[in-house]
Amino acid sequence: MADVISTDVVVVGSGVVGSLLARKLALAGREVLMLEAGPNIERDEIVSNFRRSPRKGDFMSPYPNSEFAPFPDYQPQDNGYLEQTGPKPYKPEYIRVVGGTSWHWAAQAWRLVPNDFRIKSAYGVGRDWPISYDDLEPYYHEAEILWGVSGPEEMAKYSPRSKPFPMPGVVKSYLEERVTERLAPKYEVLTNTTGRNSLPYDGRPQCCGNNNCMPICPIDAQYHGGLAAKAAEAAGASW
Repeated sequence: MADVISTDVVVVGSGVVGSLLARKLALAGREVLMLEAGPNIERDEIVSNFRRSPRKGDFMSPYPNSEFAPFPDYQPQDNGYLEQTGPKPYKPEYIRVVGGTSWHWAAQAWRLVPNDFRIKSAYGVGRDWPISYDDLEPYYHEAEILWGVSGPEEMAKYSPRSKPFPMPGVVKSYLEERVTERLAPKYEVLTNTTGRNSLPYDGRPQCCGNNNCMPICPIDAQYHGGLAAKAAEAAGASW
């Protein structure tokens, strides 16, 4: 007979959301068990796999695909994961590992704007949310502190803030500077709000522009689910 495991909360999936939820519950004194189908991985292993991979354009190739938790190998065709109902199929990719697919996301960390919560009232389409931007704003900030979000102060006029960004925006690239310069007379150009360190933060270095956030940030300047999972474990959540 299998052993009986007793816990207060079971969190299925160790992506950013699941891991941060597990962390918060553990810090509140709950006994938390996290379940994940895929293996636990380390950044240096994935960086090494990426550098050795002959398929640099395949973001999935550095990640271990296991028999007990397979994920689709990259193919330029529908992989059958979703029921396709539109005229153009969506070709999803996902990783089954501790931390989930955000190991190779682009770390864009924009908030919604207030009218996104009331699109029926404001624009006559869809439905209004049952909560408002103001209801969600403190939780946005809580997540930004945990991630280490960088962004420009000017963003506050679009998505109002109760507190400043944890870090200023990432320094603009030469290309971004030139585009901003040309568009400035007619258009406002803002630096991305991103879960990427513009300064050393939370024991992680600042972004140095390796430009391979996908498939893997080689120095952990970019926040990802693997970091969230480690934070959950450090708070007392178990596997």
